[in-house]
Amino acid sequence: MTARRGRVVALRRDAGGDQGNAVVQFVMVVPLLIGLGVAVFQVAMVAHVATVTRAAATEAARVAALSQSPAAAAHGVAEDMLARSVAGVAVDAVTIRSQMRSDQRVIDCEVSVTVRVAGLADVPLRMHGYALAEPW
Repeated sequence: MTARRGRVVALRRDAGGDQGNAVVQFVMVVPLLIGLGVAVFQVAMVAHVATVTRAAATEAARVAALSQSPAAAAHGVAEDMLARSVAGVAVDAVTIRSQMRSDQRVIDCEVSVTVRVAGLADVPLRMHGYALAEPW
């Protein structure tokens, strides 16, 4: 009976150890950290594309205000700025409107792009840029 009792005590001692615990915790935590890192990167990428799109809209509005053919010039400027700054993002549409505000003619340029996020979803972005129309 004592030999059996000694064997049971030895098995309990081996089963209650902390060996392998760090590996299990590592395997559980690392995928969460990787997912969090990818999510932060994707949010930063969308914010960057939004900033570049707004800058492209503002520059396109400025060029449209000074150009004889505003639609073509604005579309070309917006596409060029986005192509130089962000890879894989194409301009969906460029809309030019002329408005009167406080006795000034203002050119409103709207640039629409679509950003693919993590290969799962498309995020549409529409940014406006404004410029005062220069009299000729």
